[in-house]
Amino acid sequence: MSRRRQAIGRAGEERAEMLLGKAGYRLLARNLRLPGGEIDLLFLDGSTLVVVEVKRRESSDYGSALAAVGRSKRATLRRIAADYAQIVAPHACVRFDVVAIDGERMTHYRNAF
Repeated sequence: MSRRRQAIGRAGEERAEMLLGKAGYRLLARNLRLPGGEIDLLFLDGSTLVVVEVKRRESSDYGSALAAVGRSKRATLRRIAADYAQIVAPHACVRFDVVAIDGERMTHYRNAF
């Protein structure tokens, strides 16, 4: 991945982190690397563990940011989140949110999948 794309992705994650922080979520981890994948942002919303996937699209040429979180990505996130929760918080409820950034518009999809 090019440095420019990495910078764009990082900026999107920072925007998402600020949005969710203002909504009262408590940040636990950024770019959490686990066997089999990575969680962009991990928050607590009350007692719920929230796995957040951040997708950013500069244009709609290849579809929306939300549409980029496909079946394979959702399956990967479910699997690695289950492994993480089993070790760290076995009784926690886990929720999957998506923050989609299309151009300048940012939308938080709570319980996205």
